[in-house]
Amino acid sequence: MTARYKLPGAPEAKVYLQEWRETKFDTQQALSNATGLPTPTISRYETGQREWGKGYLEALAYVVGCRVQDLFNPPPKALDSALRSTLLCYGVDESNLNQVIAIINTFSNRS
Repeated sequence: MTARYKLPGAPEAKVYLQEWRETKFDTQQALSNATGLPTPTISRYETGQREWGKGYLEALAYVVGCRVQDLFNPPPKALDSALRSTLLCYGVDESNLNQVIAIINTFSNRS
């Protein structure tokens, strides 16, 4: 099974919780420790065996460092998630995010 979410009147959508979790936490247990959700619950969310609630999506997005709508797309693999989260927290517009990261990488020799 795959993690899916369905809004009333909308098509079902895949939720990429496992992929987003792996950008910040190595294990489901680590995410469990950060959220207070039991590890089996996180496992059921990741495999689609448990239905999503809006509050859970909001809490999990916050802890993994993305927005709720980001959970419906795989995380950008080329971006460092800590840097991405920090820039978003400081109000960098998502449309400028790649350009800002490229500039930072240029000055920090990370590219």
